[in-house]
Formats: sequence, C-alpha cells, structure tokens
Amino acid sequence: MEIKPASFLKNRTSVYWAAPGVHEKVVQILDTAFVARGKVLDLGCGPGALSDRLHKLGFSVVAADKFPEVFLYHSTIPFIQQDVEDEWVNIKDGFDVIIAVEIVEHLENPYLFIRRCFEKLRTGGTLVLTTPNAAHYVSRLMFLRSGLYDLYSPSKVKAETLTLSGNKLPQHINLFTDWMVRFNLERAGFTQVRFFKSNNWLSGLFPFPRHPLRFLPRFLYHFLGTLCLPLLHSEEKGSVITKTLIVSAKKAEAVQ
Repeated sequence: MEIKPASFLKNRTSVYWAAPGVHEKVVQILDTAFVARGKVLDLGCGPGALSDRLHKLGFSVVAADKFPEVFLYHSTIPFIQQDVEDEWVNIKDGFDVIIAVEIVEHLENPYLFIRRCFEKLRTGGTLVLTTPNAAHYVSRLMFLRSGLYDLYSPSKVKAETLTLSGNKLPQHINLFTDWMVRFNLERAGFTQVRFFKSNNWLSGLFPFPRHPLRFLPRFLYHFLGTLCLPLLHSEEKGSVITKTLIVSAKKAEAVQ
C-alpha cells in the first residue's frame, strides 16, 4: 500500500487541494454574484487557500475541516473542526454561501451531505459545489479501454495520504456526472442549478512526467477524445470537455 507523507504542510504557504482553475472559477462566481459579500462556510477547507482568497475579498469566512492540523490560517480565519460525515453539531445555520470544493467524491453519503448544506443555508443562500467529472471525454475513453474512470481506480482507492499528525485523508469513493449532481441538488430542494465551465480541460497532461511512457496513454486519450468531441453528448452543455464539474444552486425564497 502506498503511503504519501503530507509534505505540503512543512512549508507554511498557500496550498491548493483542487484541480487547476477550480479555485479561480469559484472566486469569480462569488465575486460577481455577491457584490455586498456575505457569510461563507468553506466546508472541507483543507489548507485554506480558498478561504484566504475569499477573506481578502471581504467575505466573512468560516472554515471547517476534520483535520485542524492541515489548516494554515488559524490566526486570521475562524475555524471549526467538523467531520462532515458526522452530525453537524458545531456548525450553525444562516450562511449566505456554502462552498464544497472537491468533497462529495470522498463521502460515504453525499446525498445526506447536500441535504445538510441546504439546512445550513439561509433562505435565498447559495451552494457552490465542485467535483471531478466522470463524463469528461478522457474519463470516457479510459473506461472504454479499462472499465475504470479517470481518478477512480483500485490504485487510487488503496493509496493513502497522511497528514503530519498521521491522520488519513479520504480517497475518492463516489463518482459523479452532471445529471447526477443536478439530481442530488434538486432532490435536496435546491433550485436554479447552474453549471460553469472550468478552465482545466487539458489538466493532467502537464507537467511532463518523469516517466515519458506513462504520458503516452493520456496523450492518446486527449487526442482521440478531441477528434470524437462532436459525437459526445451530455446532459449539460459543455460538461464533456470540463474535467471538473462546477455548479451553483439556490435555496429558494419561500413562496408567499
């Protein structure tokens, strides 16, 4: 079994636990939609790079994670220790925004997680969620060849990453496509579900790996996938080429 030490915590600088371009897109969405800013809950915040960016933009950010030792901004941003798989006893209601970046794929019960997000938002509040896209064209070609999706395989599940305190970070155990995310959100009561294109559709090609031969299959997937794009379809327009699903949804105002 592969054990990867969490060496990223030895250098106390901003660390990004998300695919390239995801944080930038989330910041863009919130910066545009919330001119008056508001109260944000960053669930599964990890090292806190996204929390820090939103804090500097003027949002009132509360960060939450199971592992306080990974969070780098305890001196400037309020932090709640919370395992989102357990009861949310430490998290109050009434947030304007809840962010769940790269979380649901790690959870045993992502549907319960979405319902709890709905409960913790104020009426009219917004959930911004991201997760790897199992319907991405590279992932489709990988499944066609091997029966395994990109980022979801026995080797990925068995690999372990530990924090400096020896805590094990969760692996990818649930996969999603666009329609599955929409179904999850609408089932919980969310409305105005909107998908955004990420800017990372070529991520995974770079940087060039130390073992060039391992690069060839992925390069071939991208090449063949690009040729086949006109033939590929998905529930949400554009999601075939986005490696990460980025979606916002509203907790609707009560009908008078």
